[in-house]
Amino acid sequence: MEKQNRTFNEILLFIAFIVLSFIIYIVGVIVGYDFGRKNPNFIQLTGLEVQEGNYCQSLLPVEQAEIFSYSGIVKEVYENSLIMESEIIKDYSLYKEDVTVNFNDSTSFTEIDVTDPPPEEADYPKKDVALENITIGSFIVSTAEENIKEKTEFTASNIELIINNN
Repeated sequence: MEKQNRTFNEILLFIAFIVLSFIIYIVGVIVGYDFGRKNPNFIQLTGLEVQEGNYCQSLLPVEQAEIFSYSGIVKEVYENSLIMESEIIKDYSLYKEDVTVNFNDSTSFTEIDVTDPPPEEADYPKKDVALENITIGSFIVSTAEENIKEKTEFTASNIELIINNN
C-alpha cells in the first residue's frame, strides 16, 4: 500500500510539474505577444545569419555620439515640412520611426542620380531641384547643421532626392 501511495504521489508530482510548465509557457507567449504589439516598429537583430549556406556575422547597429542626417521614404509632403519613415538607432536597437523634416528658404534641394556608377574617383551627378520634385514614396537624405540624434523633428539644411531606377 505504501509503495502504491508513493507511486501515486510521484504521478501527481509529475502532473503538477507538467501543468506548471505549461502555465509558464503560456505566460511567456502572452508577454511576448504583448511586447510585440506594443513595439510594432522594433526590428529584431540576430548575431548570426545564414546566407546561401554560408554563415556570416551580421552588422549590429553602432550607436553614434552625433547624427546629422537621416534617410528614408517620404510619406507626406507639406508646404514647409515633410514626413519620412526612417530607421533610427536607440539603445543599440534599430527602430522604424516617422521623422518630421522642416525646411525654410535656406534649405537646398538637390537630386543625385545613382542609377549608373560614375567613372572611377568621380562623384554621382547632382543637380538642384525644387520641392515639387519630392513626392510620396521618394527616397531622400535630409541633413541638418545641428546634432539630430534621437530627434524626430528638425530643420534640414539640405534635402537630397536619390534617384535609383533599379
